[in-house]
Amino acid sequence: MRHFVFFLILGISCAGIARNSAAQGGDVGIIKGIYTSQERACSKVMEQIIKEKDQTKLESDIYQYRNCYAYRPDYSPFSDDLVDQMMKLAFLSDTSEDPEKAQQNLVAYKDFVYYHIVDIGVLKKAYMMSKDDPRYGNPVFLGKVLDIMKRILYKPGYYPLTPETAYNILTYSEENYLLAKLGGEIKRSETYDVYGKVYNVYDIKDPKTGKTKTYYFEITVPITALKNRKMIEDAESNTSLPKQ
Repeated sequence: MRHFVFFLILGISCAGIARNSAAQGGDVGIIKGIYTSQERACSKVMEQIIKEKDQTKLESDIYQYRNCYAYRPDYSPFSDDLVDQMMKLAFLSDTSEDPEKAQQNLVAYKDFVYYHIVDIGVLKKAYMMSKDDPRYGNPVFLGKVLDIMKRILYKPGYYPLTPETAYNILTYSEENYLLAKLGGEIKRSETYDVYGKVYNVYDIKDPKTGKTKTYYFEITVPITALKNRKMIEDAESNTSLPKQ
């Protein structure tokens, strides 16, 4: 259901933009330039994360990488899909009878984890995998990154009670993590598009007080990121088609 609502909003947004093809062409060029620049910046931060020895800058690097993560071409807000891809690489590494292919899939697995290290769903799974088998990563390092991500996402005593104070999420695993931290029983959930900003809104009943509060989660970043990616891909596809 969540995928359906997300892509329904995405489809409506793209349809609205496509109504003005001339404006769209100009917009796509600007957006592509921004995304190319951000992708390069993101790659540089990732290199710092991978090469970090003393890890004194690890927290700031993770924070920076999360800020540019949605600009990556392989970004997805659907963490479960990413975890499935990650586990497929682990399975291929484990079951391949060809040592070379097994090693290639293991390297691909580790690269995948690094690329998506700020997706808390991917990170949690990778951390558990590394604790069971150190071939799949350094559990000390991944544990530190997990602690950093938890600090970035959740501030004790902070409650997203208005659109202005909403949690700003990149992935649905972030949303699930924050809902679990808030606790309580979800009585109602709705998705709203308010002047270009998109929110998942939850009414949650506190089991201790019996009172119900409304909490706001802004999902504008993932909506916009996938919408812009689709615009870029559609524009590139149109320019590559032979003229009739």
